[in-house]
Amino acid sequence: MRKTSFPLMLLFMLIVSSGYSFVINPYLFKGEKAAFVEQKVIEVDGIPYYLYINNGTWILLVKNNLNVVKDENEIRKVMNKYFEETYAVGEEEKNKIRNLIIEINESRNNGDKFPGYEENTCRYFLGERYGRPANWEKIYNNDIYLFYSAATCSKFASVIGCPTPDKVYNDIKGFFESSYENDEIIEKLLNISERKLTTQDIEEMQNLISKFEDNKEVVENTIFRYPLDPADCPDCYGICPPLLYNSTKINELKNELNNIKKSLEPL
Repeated sequence: MRKTSFPLMLLFMLIVSSGYSFVINPYLFKGEKAAFVEQKVIEVDGIPYYLYINNGTWILLVKNNLNVVKDENEIRKVMNKYFEETYAVGEEEKNKIRNLIIEINESRNNGDKFPGYEENTCRYFLGERYGRPANWEKIYNNDIYLFYSAATCSKFASVIGCPTPDKVYNDIKGFFESSYENDEIIEKLLNISERKLTTQDIEEMQNLISKFEDNKEVVENTIFRYPLDPADCPDCYGICPPLLYNSTKINELKNELNNIKKSLEPL
């Protein structure tokens, strides 16, 4: 995808034109010929704008092919639409983004130490496997993480040694909320990648990835994990397998989005 600048050359000698058809000749320098002037049609809010280009240089923007546009805000609006249409993100780039998102998500459960056992396994061990009693909402104040904490304390009493669920509640809640939110973020990223992809879309994805990385830190560093190096976390309970996201792929995705954003931004 090409990158181009957005010079405010369109704020040039704009003079109102009248009549039923637009004649470009009066706006050409001596020696320039109308036959070599290219015309691009840009439709904004149902109104056709005509961008006249001479030898690669934008020379005039004409509304309805009648009146030369002089308003700077109107010019910016039309030219932003022109950039979106002319320098749109291609399918190859969007496929690369989608593949990176999928690879990042798969890395959450590929099992770096125990193949196939990772984040979802941790969810299972810490709560999802426990059948909820019929009146669990009343017993645990409708707090699923309080129920998970009580069940985990009971199941792993010899490992954790928690007299009450309070000892692990914040860690349980933090892990599950971060893990579940990253499921939602992956889904949102994939949905956005199906769009045409504007600068605003890219910025939305970048914000989501930033939150995804925050959650990643919570998940990977949960006290319930089995550390790859016991010296890294001597107090870890070792209930869950090691939890490792593919940071290399995350950085690749961030770089790809940065490159696309730069190519879409009118300068």
